[in-house]
Amino acid sequence: MPMSLPQADIIENFNGDLLDFPEFVQRFKTFIESQCTTDYQRLTCLRRYLGTEPAELIRGCHMYADKTKAYRMAWERLNKTYGRTKCLKDKVTAELFKGPTIRETDYEALHKVKTYMDHFRCYFDSSGHLDQLNNEDVIHTILNRLPRPLRWKYAERCARNGGEESYENLLSLVEESEKVARIACPQVNQVNQRKTTLVAAKLPV
Repeated sequence: MPMSLPQADIIENFNGDLLDFPEFVQRFKTFIESQCTTDYQRLTCLRRYLGTEPAELIRGCHMYADKTKAYRMAWERLNKTYGRTKCLKDKVTAELFKGPTIRETDYEALHKVKTYMDHFRCYFDSSGHLDQLNNEDVIHTILNRLPRPLRWKYAERCARNGGEESYENLLSLVEESEKVARIACPQVNQVNQRKTTLVAAKLPV
């Protein structure tokens, strides 16, 4: 009798992006793992939902005769590579800390920083590691990319709070600045967006 597996379109494949891993784990265990009756089925489904890089990581696991052990080892390898907090913290560094100082009128750049900051806040908070973002080294490095007036506003807020710094406070300020830039400088941002599109298409600016 052929093995019956859950439908392949229930969740999206995991292709190795650290930011997607927590949601992939949650959805796989909810919609796929719980529907399988054996660890052999679970391992087969797991391989189906992995992109090239993560699939290569667990390629040898299916060789084990004990499929329960094989399935456990597959998750151990995935969690070690994609689920460690340090790995995601490195991703924070790569996405938030790189690049030149952002201008007050650059809505696109402020929006990107805000989006990443919010995503990381949600992940670290839900995993009980918000303190790894809520420290001066992380906050000050992000501040170095922000416009100088924004840095002064943040310092003023901290002063009103007794000098206490917080990632949440900085995120709130970036969100406000993003909204101001979008409303106050729509034409500037449209020009910047057009230049980015032309450069990507290798056309004269």
